[in-house]
Formats: sequence, C-alpha cells, structure tokens
Amino acid sequence: MNHSIALLLTAALLAACTNPNQNRYGFQDVGHASEVMFGTLISSRPVDITGQNTGVGTAVGATGGAIAGAGVGNGRGQLGAMLAGALIAGIAGHFAEQAISDHTGIEYVVTLRNGTP
Repeated sequence: MNHSIALLLTAALLAACTNPNQNRYGFQDVGHASEVMFGTLISSRPVDITGQNTGVGTAVGATGGAIAGAGVGNGRGQLGAMLAGALIAGIAGHFAEQAISDHTGIEYVVTLRNGTP
C-alpha cells in the first residue's frame, strides 16, 4: 500500500512540471535584452513567468512532515508515518514555493524602425 501511495504522489509531482512556451517564461529570461532597438509597439499581452524553485520549500515541508509523523504510532508504524509525512509535506512544500515564485509579466510585439516585426 505504501509503495502505491509513493508512486501516485511521484506521478502527480511529475505531471505538474511545466516547460516554458509562448505564454510562459523562466525567471532567467525576464528583464534581459541582448541589444536595444527602436520601433513601434504593435501589441502587448500578459504572460506567465515561471519562478525559480530553490528546493527550500521541499526541504522545509519534508522536515516538518517527518517531525509531525514522528508523533504517530510506535516502531515500524512510526517510521512509516515519518516517511509518509516527509513525502506528502515535501511535495506540498515544493508546490507552495513554486506558487509563491511564479508571477505574471507582459510580452510586447514591436515593429522595428527598419520594418522588421
């Protein structure tokens, strides 16, 4: 039973991973310009910016979950509760940190002075 819970939680964690696309930018891409070019603003739109997940939320969650699980049961039951608490709270900490670091930005479409869009 414990193996299937761990497998299910791991699958949920991996399914929630996202990759940058036209509507999502990584934190390292924000505020960087390779060169300055003058032009006319054609349009703008909000985009999602994926923040940097440092792993602190995962570590804090796992530690707190293990401590909370230590108060449950005795012997192997206590160990199982500690491991389950660490796993569940670690995953929750990961998602909490990611949610805090994600934010919205603006993407601009510009026609350059030389006519290049």
